[in-house]
Amino acid sequence: MEARHQLGFLVYQVGRDTAEWGEKAGAATKERVESALTKAKEALKGDDLGTLNSARDELMQAFSAAGQEMYQAQAAESEAAASAEPGPGAGAGADERPAAEDEDVVEADYEIVEEEK
Repeated sequence: MEARHQLGFLVYQVGRDTAEWGEKAGAATKERVESALTKAKEALKGDDLGTLNSARDELMQAFSAAGQEMYQAQAAESEAAASAEPGPGAGAGADERPAAEDEDVVEADYEIVEEEK
């Protein structure tokens, strides 16, 4: 019963997450996950504990590999985006400040004066 529950939840989770990924995963990865997902759904129709556990393990491995691929793709995109942005001092003039510092900030000195009552 526990193996069936675990596999059922994993099938739900993988189905939900792969729908969110869309076209971000590679074709081979998508095919591997879909194949494992199909086998898992078929295993849920039966009562063989070995088949349930085998399907669960295969689906977990495929899903884990897909997640790793997605993580690496995101890291590569972030790295590419970071290298495409000009750094401080780059551009027309060396006096330019980064966008984060382009706020209207007024620096002032102040003194705390205690009033007598």
